Amino acid sequence: MSNVIKSGFVRFDDKDKKVINPFEDLKRVEIVQPEQEEIEEPAPVVTRDLATVLKEKENMLRDQEANLKVKYQNIIDAAENKADDILSEARKIANEVKTEAISYGQKEGYRVGMENAAQEIAAIKEEVQKERDSLEQEYNDKIENFEKDFIGIFITLCEKLFGIIIDDKQEVLLHIINRTISDLERSNNYIIRVSREDYELVNNKKGLLYDYVADGASIEIIESDNLTHNKCLIETDNSVIDCSVDTQVKNLMADLEMLSKL
Repeated sequence: MSNVIKSGFVRFDDKDKKVINPFEDLKRVEIVQPEQEEIEEPAPVVTRDLATVLKEKENMLRDQEANLKVKYQNIIDAAENKADDILSEARKIANEVKTEAISYGQKEGYRVGMENAAQEIAAIKEEVQKERDSLEQEYNDKIENFEKDFIGIFITLCEKLFGIIIDDKQEVLLHIINRTISDLERSNNYIIRVSREDYELVNNKKGLLYDYVADGASIEIIESDNLTHNKCLIETDNSVIDCSVDTQVKNLMADLEMLSKL
C-alpha cells in the first residue's frame, strides 16, 4: 500500500486551527550570566638572604656527602663480611678434604683438594679487591663531582641573588667603595667617579669615607656621564681602580670557576 495521502481524501477544518509561534518558548528561557571568577592576587615574592640560602645549600650538600660516605662504608663492610664468609667456608671445605683424604689414605686427593681450595681463595680475594677498588674509585669520582657541583650551585646563586641584592639595596655600591678604599695603599687624594644616578647617594655619604683614609687626605666625588648605574672608578695618587658592582661579581665568579678546576 502507498504511504502517500491524496488530497482528495483530506478535509480541513478552520475552527480548530492553531498557529505555532517558534519564538514563544524562547521568551521563557532565562539568560544565565557566567559567574566572574575571583582573581587571586599573586603571592608576594620573598627575597631570601644570600647567606641563608647558601647555608641551606651547603648543609644539603654536606648531608649528601655524609650519606655517600655511609653508603660507601656499608658496601665495603658488606664486601668484607662476604669475603670472610667465603674464606671461612673455603677453610671448612679444605679441612673436610684433609680429613677425608687422611681417613681414606688418599694423600694425593688431599694435595689436590688443598690446591683447589687455595686457588678458590685466591680468586675470591682478587674479586673482593677489584670490587673494593671500583667502589673507592666511584667514591672519589663522586666527591670530585660534588665539589664541582657545589661551586656551580654557588655561582648560580651569586648570579641570581646578587641581582636581587643589587636591585633592592641601593647602598651596595657605597659598601664596595668603602671596602675598596680601606684596602688601598694610603693616598693624599681620592677622586671617586660615579654615575648621575648614584651621585647623590655617594655624595651624601662622603663624610663616612674619611674614616677609611689618612688624616688630611682629600676626597672628591665627581658625576660622570660615561658611567651607568652601579659603576664606579676610584683614582688615587698611584692607581685607578674599577670597583663597579658588576665587576666585583664577575671577579668573584671567575675565582670560583678557577677553584672548581683545581
